[in-house]
Amino acid sequence: MPEQSTRRQYPTRPESVAQVRTQVRELLASRGIEPHGNESAENAVLVASELAGNAVCHASSSGSYSVTLELHGGILAISVRDTEIETPPQWPTLGDAGATTGRGMFLVDALARDWGCAHKGEGKVVWAELLIDRERP
Repeated sequence: MPEQSTRRQYPTRPESVAQVRTQVRELLASRGIEPHGNESAENAVLVASELAGNAVCHASSSGSYSVTLELHGGILAISVRDTEIETPPQWPTLGDAGATTGRGMFLVDALARDWGCAHKGEGKVVWAELLIDRERP
């Protein structure tokens, strides 16, 4: 059982990504983990933002996506479920140096201790796990 968890539904609109960042900060703060100045907590906010941004970018604009956060000791699990069937690349790359998009999963891969994707019903869940320092470094 997670010591703390939260699940929220969001519309597939760009402004919802900021709400996801707030969701992560609120969960961490509820456990006494101040995200500002804590590199691992800031990384969790960034990873959640990237996963939510992908849901907004690739899922149906008339739909929604959900974000589930589960804190198990020093591990934060972030799951984003959307209605898009296409999965992210298993081995993300930096892509074209001139591109303005396409680096999100590279960041997730670099910052998360593990991540993956699974088909669920008429969509998918992309998840990541990060180690969270409870102390400010």
